[in-house]
Amino acid sequence: TPHFVGIIGFSGIALTVLGILIINQEGLSVHQIKTSLADAGAKWALITGACTASYSVADSMGAAIMSPILFKYIVFVGMCFGKLAYDRRLQRRVSYVHLLRQYPKKSILGGILVFGVNSLVVFAMKSTPVAFVSATREVSIVFASLIGVVWLKEKMGLIKLIAILLIFCGVILIKIS
Repeated sequence: TPHFVGIIGFSGIALTVLGILIINQEGLSVHQIKTSLADAGAKWALITGACTASYSVADSMGAAIMSPILFKYIVFVGMCFGKLAYDRRLQRRVSYVHLLRQYPKKSILGGILVFGVNSLVVFAMKSTPVAFVSATREVSIVFASLIGVVWLKEKMGLIKLIAILLIFCGVILIKIS
């Protein structure tokens, strides 16, 4: 059965997007936001967001027709044999199979974690609207910001704190809708 996003869920998604939009702003003026959106990095971030939305829709379609674990297994097997990765030490692209041979423990642990998390996300899509799951996934931006503050000694300004609160409030609204 299809799931629809109501006004509370839509408000949660909007708060989450707003928080993501302002999290790295120095000020909240319309001019500053427009300037940052005109930056090449922002354009790549928007393209990344569009790709994330696209694969979220594809994941939800896969979840609708088969087991989330089986679906992600098929996706990951295809990725391992068809994709190339960049090895910084070798300064060239290499296959995932090559990386598995070179870094077996890290590759297996990383693969299990990525597979597990993505399987949980697809599993959530079986019972929750895709828009909710996709917006909630963006809490990772909050964790990345907090890691930046704790380990990289970035400053936690008022705007970043407001953005984090907006994202958390958005996720709470999504959860209660």
